[in-house]
Amino acid sequence: HTFFYTEKGLYRCKCEVTDRYRDQQFFYVILKFITDIEKFQRREYYRMNCTMNTYVRQISKEEEICLAKLRKKNFSNDEDYWKCMAKLDASVKNWKEATIIDISGGGARLNSGTQYEKGEQIYMKLSFMRKGLRYEYELLSKVIVSMPLEQKSGVIETRIEFQTITNRERENIIQFIFEEER
Repeated sequence: HTFFYTEKGLYRCKCEVTDRYRDQQFFYVILKFITDIEKFQRREYYRMNCTMNTYVRQISKEEEICLAKLRKKNFSNDEDYWKCMAKLDASVKNWKEATIIDISGGGARLNSGTQYEKGEQIYMKLSFMRKGLRYEYELLSKVIVSMPLEQKSGVIETRIEFQTITNRERENIIQFIFEEER
């Protein structure tokens, strides 16, 4: 696909290169459209700017191993199971405060004092009210990027993508966003 950036947004279509040439320091390509031009939206979900308090915690390697064992019910004996459960119970106490800056059905952008590694798995607590009901989720998420903000000393901006989210959880988040925007 070839992408075209315009004042009205991003468009794409399939093209074929029919000619190339150079005019002084500029290079030119002549394209033939193979398909119609269509509007292209990069994001799968609408992203709402907001300010919401949240809590985030990193997942240790031990916890990842225990979660994998728990999913597969792969324990050598009862003692192995209880050791894993104790590790999981201890890790749940390591929550750190953060602020959600924007959110969508697919992920969020947060500010905190912690920098994470790209690809790292973290949990984010999400809590919101919708139609008089409180929704609370602990969402396993993957870090897309995490970097210090130049204009705010000590603040790290982290973008995350929700990993193990049910359709019902995602739908509730999307409905919350639409109701807030309205």
